[in-house]
Amino acid sequence: TITVHGYELALEALRQASVLSSEGFYGPAINMAIGKSILGQLRPDEQEGYLSSHPLHQLTRHTVVNPVRLRERLPRPNAVAMDNEEYAVGIGCLAAPISTPDVVGSIGVVTPPRTLPGTIRLRETLALGAARVSRAIALM
Repeated sequence: TITVHGYELALEALRQASVLSSEGFYGPAINMAIGKSILGQLRPDEQEGYLSSHPLHQLTRHTVVNPVRLRERLPRPNAVAMDNEEYAVGIGCLAAPISTPDVVGSIGVVTPPRTLPGTIRLRETLALGAARVSRAIALM
């Protein structure tokens, strides 16, 4: 069990999160932009704790299964994460962090992978929306 100040629920959600693909396989969230976004918000020791206790599964030929490469590709805490066919062929995703003193999360969108290279406006819009959600949660 990883004990993290204020992030226990986010880590538990990340540990248990999975998505059912069309082939019927449940895969870990770290293969998707939303999981990378959540992991990218954590401190390096927290990231290491998660990655060292969870195997990386090769879901497609694009899936990052090298822990060093995955760490290098994790987004900065306020950056948008990307999944370019790493979870499923034909699926691209972007995810922006939601963060308050008590909440760590992410919101994401699915897009055709061919559109990912030109997604600057989409990334900006997603980041703006996530910032608004973070502010709204913080005011609750």
